[in-house]
Amino acid sequence: FVQELLHVLVHEPDPIFIAHHILYLSATFPVCAMSNRGWPLIAIATALAEVTNPLQLSWEMAKAFDRLELYNRLSAPFTVAFTLARGILMPIFVADQTNYIFLRGRRFSDQHTDSKVSSYLVVKWTLSLFYGGLAASILWLALLIRGFFKFRRTRKSKQQEKESLDLPHGKLQQQTNGHSYDKKKA
Repeated sequence: FVQELLHVLVHEPDPIFIAHHILYLSATFPVCAMSNRGWPLIAIATALAEVTNPLQLSWEMAKAFDRLELYNRLSAPFTVAFTLARGILMPIFVADQTNYIFLRGRRFSDQHTDSKVSSYLVVKWTLSLFYGGLAASILWLALLIRGFFKFRRTRKSKQQEKESLDLPHGKLQQQTNGHSYDKKKA
């Protein structure tokens, strides 16, 4: 996770991606350092956030190394997987945790305290920062989906153009410098 952030900082600084990672690190550090509570929040959120990484890295590398056929084959599965993990499951999980901590958390805060810092406050802080990370994920997801459909439209348009050039009337149009030729007028 940290390696990925450093790579992006050095090679392709994307403010949304960087903000998302910094928020996540800001959210997880207090739980790890000051509380023995809240680890399920960190563990499940991290699993949901990182489950698509192998597919995402393969997809990004295929594009970076001009392996367009592989990139084409990975685009739809990656978009679907990322949408499921970050656009559906992650918001459901964060909403469920919010319900537990803010609505049923009084019992939690009254019964469990660590040395100086209440576990409840640390987990509350973490959850509030997760909303920032979730917002960045959803924004990136919207851009990903928009880019995916633009990519599909462009690819379909190029394919149709190629097919029309392969048809007899396409070759005729090409031979007449792109002007349409109507046999009835000729």
